[in-house]
Amino acid sequence: MNPDRQNARVPAAMTAMQSAAILMVTCLMCPGGGACAQSRGQTVQLVRTTGWRHVVEGGPMDFGHGVISFRLAEGTTTDTIPLFVHPGDTESAGFVALVLDAMGGVTWTVAWPERLTTNVIEFDYERAGLPFDSVAPGEWIRVIPGFATAGSASAGGGATGAGDNAAVDTTEVRAWARLRPDRLDLVRWTDELPRHDLFFAPGIEPAFFGDADGRAVPFRVPVEGDDYIMYPVRPLEMHGEWMRVRVVTPSDMCGDPVGPRSAVVWIRFLDGIGRPRTWYHTRGC
Repeated sequence: MNPDRQNARVPAAMTAMQSAAILMVTCLMCPGGGACAQSRGQTVQLVRTTGWRHVVEGGPMDFGHGVISFRLAEGTTTDTIPLFVHPGDTESAGFVALVLDAMGGVTWTVAWPERLTTNVIEFDYERAGLPFDSVAPGEWIRVIPGFATAGSASAGGGATGAGDNAAVDTTEVRAWARLRPDRLDLVRWTDELPRHDLFFAPGIEPAFFGDADGRAVPFRVPVEGDDYIMYPVRPLEMHGEWMRVRVVTPSDMCGDPVGPRSAVVWIRFLDGIGRPRTWYHTRGC
């Protein structure tokens, strides 16, 4: 069984309490009432999309260089990140909100002038974040809240920048947010990935090398279906976009395999623009 799907608690629908909390957040974002953003004196209705994504589910996705994630203060159950078109803007174009309900369930909502396929990604057990791809002076950070249909009016910047996981039929939406260290955690993949047993991200062909940027090593691992869980890649050291690892197959993560093979090799764990080519199990053994 795919451990990323086992016992998953990604909400498919909001409870009445979560919906009310998000409505309260929305009202705070728009004093006039309703989900909206102010632009040149006009009210723009926002479309809310709820939920977060697991990497193994497929579809358009951009890991960015890391994520920003809410850090709720004790006794706090909601928070919001206003989204802006440009750094330094004073009028928001949308927002991202988090709601924690009484049962411990978490709801992420992305509000934008049109419906998006959200790019909110689970990066730890029951913890999700919004990917970013650049940081500007003044604590401004460019985030990737989701994907719109290619050619739509709000799909700013095109699909370039999505790295090896870019989609061909959708266009990334990028926005700017204010990085608030007192309310948000900044997680960079160069810090997070070495903490986990890795596997090559869906759609990335496993490739192993004798040294960084060197000759290929013929070490085969399963690549079909859910068999990607059959080879943990254990980080040993990093050098730029390269990582020296120990790879084992069949997997020994959830038991003792029969006749395991292992090798110490190098892999490209990042692509040419700093996006991860590898990922890890956020839940399961």
